[in-house]
Amino acid sequence: LVTAADFSRELGKYMAAIGNPLFYVDRSSGDELGDEFSVFFKDIGFKITTNPREADYFIRLRSKFLDRKHPLRGTTGTQLQLTLEIIDPFNEKVLLVERNNPRASTNFLSDPDRRRQLVSEKALLSMEDSLREKVSKMIADMVQQFAKRKITPFVREWDDKQYFPRSLFQELG
Repeated sequence: LVTAADFSRELGKYMAAIGNPLFYVDRSSGDELGDEFSVFFKDIGFKITTNPREADYFIRLRSKFLDRKHPLRGTTGTQLQLTLEIIDPFNEKVLLVERNNPRASTNFLSDPDRRRQLVSEKALLSMEDSLREKVSKMIADMVQQFAKRKITPFVREWDDKQYFPRSLFQELG
């Protein structure tokens, strides 16, 4: 079993291997959960920027609180429908998509503000393990693509010359 700390440490190594890219949490949809997701991604080793022009990747969030009636009691409850995408802004390629199960976040507390807070927490927690897995795979794929573009084509030449370009060390972090 991999702990959250182990995951963050390993992810940090992957991120360094691709030059510690900057991520921008896109709140253009007016998403109120941006701060929580920024903290989540910082905690797992992402470098977050507040300037979209600096960003190597965008994290796009879409959330929608849904009112529901309890089937037996008739009380009002709330669910959260949440979608997260990580996008390469240069080619608009979606690298990762994660959605929660809104039913898993349902809460029927009488205080609507507290209910929304709890629903948000439950939604984030329900996505955490799957998101860590997908992020890990995405970063590994990014490292592999970096190596294919910047290293593999030149390996024989560099080996023959017994040379490795110092500039790649900076790009590798």
